[in-house]
Amino acid sequence: RLFQDWKQRHKTKKQKLEEQRAAAFAAAAETEDEGVSSIKQNKQQQQREQQHQQQQRKQQQQQPLSRKGRRRAMLQAAQEIALRRKERRAEQRKGRKTFEVNGRKHGVPGFGKRKLRTTHGGSAKKSSPRVRKGKLSPKKSAKQRRKPRR
Repeated sequence: RLFQDWKQRHKTKKQKLEEQRAAAFAAAAETEDEGVSSIKQNKQQQQREQQHQQQQRKQQQQQPLSRKGRRRAMLQAAQEIALRRKERRAEQRKGRKTFEVNGRKHGVPGFGKRKLRTTHGGSAKKSSPRVRKGKLSPKKSAKQRRKPRR
C-alpha cells in the first residue's frame, strides 16, 4: 500500500511535468512571431489556459487515468495546441499581399521554398529535371554522361 501511494504521487508529478510542457508549448505558439498589439490577448488567453489546466488537473486527481487515457489526453492537448497555432498563422496571413508572375502567385506562404528556376520570366516546365529536382544542374544518369546525345 505504501508503495502504491508513492507510485500515485510519482505519477501525479509526471503528469504535472507533462502539463507544464504542454503549457510551455502553448506559450511558445502564442509568442511566436506576433506583434505588440496582441500581447494583451496573449495574456488573457494564457490565463484562460491556466484555468483550463487547473480544471483538468482537478479532474485527473479525481480519477487517475490509465496509461491509455493519459496518452489520449496528451494527444488531444497536442492537437489543440496545433489547431491554435494554425488559427494564429491564418490570422497573421490575412494582411499579406500576393502578387502574380506569369500566372503563379507569389507572396503566398510556403512559396519561397521552391524558387522558380527561370530567367527573364519564362515558364518553368515541371518536367525539366533542373526544375523538378530543385537543383540547378540537370541530373543525368551515368550512362547519359558517358554517351552524349548526338
